[in-house]
Amino acid sequence: MATRRPAIRPTAAFIALLTVLGLGALYGATSALVPLIKLNAIILTLAAMAGFLTHAGLQRGLFTNLGVALVSAALGVAAMWGVWLGLEYPAELLSGLEKQGAQGVVELVTGLARTTTISLRGASGSVSTHGPDTVRMVWMAETAVMALSPVLGALWSPVERRRMAARAV
Repeated sequence: MATRRPAIRPTAAFIALLTVLGLGALYGATSALVPLIKLNAIILTLAAMAGFLTHAGLQRGLFTNLGVALVSAALGVAAMWGVWLGLEYPAELLSGLEKQGAQGVVELVTGLARTTTISLRGASGSVSTHGPDTVRMVWMAETAVMALSPVLGALWSPVERRRMAARAV
């Protein structure tokens, strides 16, 4: 009888952190540079799945896994938004934010949330414009997906460890 390989391989915490950080930065770059919504959705899905799977493979206690996942989530979201802001806005604006500190960042983000609109061109040539409310909902959804995937993976890791141990016996 052949032995079955585990569905999720054990993962080092450093690899899990780097995966979420790198894929967060990749999603930030594609959402800023590539105007294809389908490609951006695929990259976000890839980032969510990889974040979940790498954190599900952590072989530590639940609280340690959750700690690693929370740090990964914060780094992934910061990388996603940092790369996006860096590619979307001029360096002078961003250097001014550095001097203003957290208050300047909050003012920029609330200003963007109040004024940003997106125009989408469909395959038939029709154009639909979406205002600040829709843009805020999209931003919240992509941030939630990026932040929750490692946390949910860390919560799943004890279940996966039990399943792997049951198969080994």
